[in-house]
Amino acid sequence: MGKGAFAGLIVCVGCTGLIDGPEGSSQVPTLPPNEDPGRVTLHRLNRAEYNNTVRDLLGTSLRPADDFPEDDRGYGYDNIADVLSLSPLQVDMAVQAAGALAQDALTNPSLRSGIISCSASIVGARPCIEDVIRTFGRRAWR
Repeated sequence: MGKGAFAGLIVCVGCTGLIDGPEGSSQVPTLPPNEDPGRVTLHRLNRAEYNNTVRDLLGTSLRPADDFPEDDRGYGYDNIADVLSLSPLQVDMAVQAAGALAQDALTNPSLRSGIISCSASIVGARPCIEDVIRTFGRRAWR
């Protein structure tokens, strides 16, 4: 898996979807007709959550969110989805952080082995990529 693809995977960790549903299927829940589920705000991680997540997922000691702009606060909290915004600067910093995290994870042998547990030259590229996505994806989707 190339560094660019891995960086993209790190940026997309917050995406929604099912990796495995009941009995291994990928089922998306449906609503009865004419049901309005209401408004749901996409939740972004605050700085502390971001640093903790990359530490837990990658095993890295890097803390890139320490350099991100301060989080907005609402009602005394800094993790309310309706309050946290995402500026172009924050997107740019997240992309830069993803590149640094991918570099760290892929060049440090102990970190790399915790993410990529197969060898594409032995099992083939597709099975290896699927294994990485399946195992890393399960950890990311928690």
